[in-house]
Amino acid sequence: MSSVIDLTGQKFNCFTVIKRVEDRCNNKRWLCICDCGKEKIVYGGNLKNGHAKTCGCSHKGKANNFAHGLTKHPLYQVWMNMKLRCYDKNDKSYYRYGERGIKVSDEWINNFKSFYDWAMSKNWEKGLSIDRIENSGNYEPSNCRLATNKEQQRNTRRNVLITYNGITKCFSEWSEIFGIKKSTLFNRLNTRNWSIEKAFETPVKNEAAYNTF
Repeated sequence: MSSVIDLTGQKFNCFTVIKRVEDRCNNKRWLCICDCGKEKIVYGGNLKNGHAKTCGCSHKGKANNFAHGLTKHPLYQVWMNMKLRCYDKNDKSYYRYGERGIKVSDEWINNFKSFYDWAMSKNWEKGLSIDRIENSGNYEPSNCRLATNKEQQRNTRRNVLITYNGITKCFSEWSEIFGIKKSTLFNRLNTRNWSIEKAFETPVKNEAAYNTF
């Protein structure tokens, strides 16, 4: 019995393959996303022989489904990648998103233009990426913002959040705000078991003076 060739990520006409789904009548089927943003299950044979061209949108008139003309815009790939990591088990980042139950909102899942309009209303520009405010929440307008790579890294689950004077920020941000090296703060809080107030408010004049505390 021959092995099944994995079509995940491959492009066939207007379809990009997301993942394999349950076979029907011994025929291999794949979940695909059309360039217009709509998902459709397609037989593998029809993908490879070119019979499956679009989800049907092209027959309804280009103006209705491709009017945005934005399939080559950088945000289109951002949108596609967002969906892949939430729904494609073969995606390298799936374990951090889809496996944790994170989804894409109904407003965005099949509507790139809606996602594009949201991003542009937030003044998107190259160098900014989509970041979820609540790390365990879904991709949806109310839980997303645009962030630099540095800001996004600060919002990962690996970051420790610390509340000082009623304000909560990650460890790295407090280090920058007080001008204290992260290694020094870590030592104060975890090795010496200082209070947050003492760790933040005690000046570091030099290493020798610091070691006398």
